[in-house]
Amino acid sequence: YRISGLPVVENGKLVGIITRRDTIGARHTDHVRSVMTPREKLTVMFEDEVGEELDVDAALERMYSSRVEKLPVVDREWRLTGLITLKDLLRMREGQESSRDDEGRLRVGAAIPAPLTPLQEERVLKLDEAGCDLLALDVAHAQNRNVIKAIEKVSKKVSSWILFGNIATAEAAEEVLGSSEIESLAGFRVGLGGGSICTTTVVTGVGVPTLTATALVADVVREKLGDKYSVVSDGGIRGPGDAIKALAAGASAVMMGSVFAGAEEAPGDKVFIRGVPYKKYRGMASPSALRGRYAADRYSSTVKRVPEGIEGYVPYRGSVSSIVREFKLAIQAGMGYIGAADIRQLWAKSRFVLRSQAGMQEAKPHTVISGDDL
Repeated sequence: YRISGLPVVENGKLVGIITRRDTIGARHTDHVRSVMTPREKLTVMFEDEVGEELDVDAALERMYSSRVEKLPVVDREWRLTGLITLKDLLRMREGQESSRDDEGRLRVGAAIPAPLTPLQEERVLKLDEAGCDLLALDVAHAQNRNVIKAIEKVSKKVSSWILFGNIATAEAAEEVLGSSEIESLAGFRVGLGGGSICTTTVVTGVGVPTLTATALVADVVREKLGDKYSVVSDGGIRGPGDAIKALAAGASAVMMGSVFAGAEEAPGDKVFIRGVPYKKYRGMASPSALRGRYAADRYSSTVKRVPEGIEGYVPYRGSVSSIVREFKLAIQAGMGYIGAADIRQLWAKSRFVLRSQAGMQEAKPHTVISGDDL
């Protein structure tokens, strides 16, 4: 776990700190008290100094002035109540705009199937117990009686928010909003056949363009409930321009697979093709993913036999933080052109116009030769 130090307590009260540095020359027979840094030499913060919300700059200043990397938090009777580390503070400063819960933890979502086998339901309940904030239903066509009933059942057993989807029509949204009993419904995941590694429309002949589906579902949700529920546009987001179009059409957020699949932090090794770095990317309905799921879940009696996805390689794009920064700045610029200060204003002020093929070509760089072409 790469833990470099631990507080030492006795009857709940702080008596010292032991770090990896303290143990380098220690023998296994040495007592912890003989190698730790005792309480008298520690720099600490008291609970009443921390308050309800930690002042990151004040904590960093105390660490820098004392040349320490760890600040135990104690009450006035020296009972240990927390530990602040330099690494955590620097991460908080760099990620101030990240989505966190009331305890300062990063918000976490998990994809779940439906209907659920007993093993899958057990896993969902454990996700909820672990503090998962959002359970995102991961079904290609969620407007299905068995799926809706399964989610109604599991929603009554968890405290996590439920993101229902995928759906792609106004009728699907109306059915869920009008007749289902799903508790803690956060919103809808919208899209059918628009993903970069999805072949559903080609294989089955069924699909709705993501922008169209987003607008259809958003119109129903906004008309009935305002902005109570989120609409998440899923599929076809290749760059910031696609993201802002989806948001303008009524989405509250967008899901991106291929964009983040090329990130440094994404699973899989970097491979070089003709000197250009790529990362492997596969759809969860691709042949290899279906084989893997069948092998992993031996209790499943219903296994999808027809692949509706592919696998391949996407260009390497660097770190997640750099990708998010690029999208953030571009979306802010787009909202600036429209005159929207926030997403609600973007919904109200955006207007879509029809572009011809010539107009699409005009919107791209033209009449110049790029250096790559020389």
